Amino acid sequence: MGSKQRGYLCLHDGIGASDNIFKSIWCYWSQEVQNSSVRLNRTIDLLLHCTLFSCGCVQLRLIQNIIMTTLKNLFENKIIAIIRGIRPKDVLNIANDLYKAGIKIIEISVNSTDALSVINKLIHNIGDRMIRGAGTVLDVSSARLAIDAGAKLSISPGYNEEKIQVTKQFGAVSFPGALTPTEIILPYNSGGDIIKLLPASNVVYFKNIRSFLNHILLMPTGGITLNNIKAFKKEGAVAFGIGSSLVNALNLVNAKYSNELKVNEKKFGQSLQSD
Repeated sequence: MGSKQRGYLCLHDGIGASDNIFKSIWCYWSQEVQNSSVRLNRTIDLLLHCTLFSCGCVQLRLIQNIIMTTLKNLFENKIIAIIRGIRPKDVLNIANDLYKAGIKIIEISVNSTDALSVINKLIHNIGDRMIRGAGTVLDVSSARLAIDAGAKLSISPGYNEEKIQVTKQFGAVSFPGALTPTEIILPYNSGGDIIKLLPASNVVYFKNIRSFLNHILLMPTGGITLNNIKAFKKEGAVAFGIGSSLVNALNLVNAKYSNELKVNEKKFGQSLQSD
């Protein structure tokens, strides 16, 4: 039977070789999965049955984290709340408010004060109920430190091939950043899981990109608002990175802001659920 036996696939080209399996399955279901929990579960089942072995090294933690937790959470919830420039003592309160409002994925920018400590504290305060991501990850060292601190997502504004490989090696999901077609294709071919398209202020541009790169998973970021999120979803966005239009670092974090945050998130959620 060669390398394929009993539903398992033996790989000899490292972790990156698994990407085509994941992406092929995603492309097969991509049009239906966004509006069907049944097909979402079937997609995850397919991925689970494609358990991957790389030269005898079982990437079990990678598979479990990406498929069972990260992908399911991401495709169902779609919104990643970006936390940047907020005082560390306020981040935990904001994270709790976001979770109560329905946000289950959070990105802590590593260029914020005590970012790694904040990511680690989220484990003890919220645990795996909320997926923790590290944003503005520019190099391999930052990726390793963020993952060691507890980040499950490594999100970047640009492309670094080695960082993508290290991110995947240590069981996190890679979100390299890009804008042009060439910039999108490079990280995709290097194993990037979801390409962060930024800035995402133009739905027409996003639609045009998707017209010939519809096999690549894209997450628009930087410019997502209540006025355009529905249009981006319609054109095939698999997730959304939302910063100041959801969590504004300039606002004073108090009871009033907490209520405003919940109301704001509810509006985003309703925009995604409506036809």
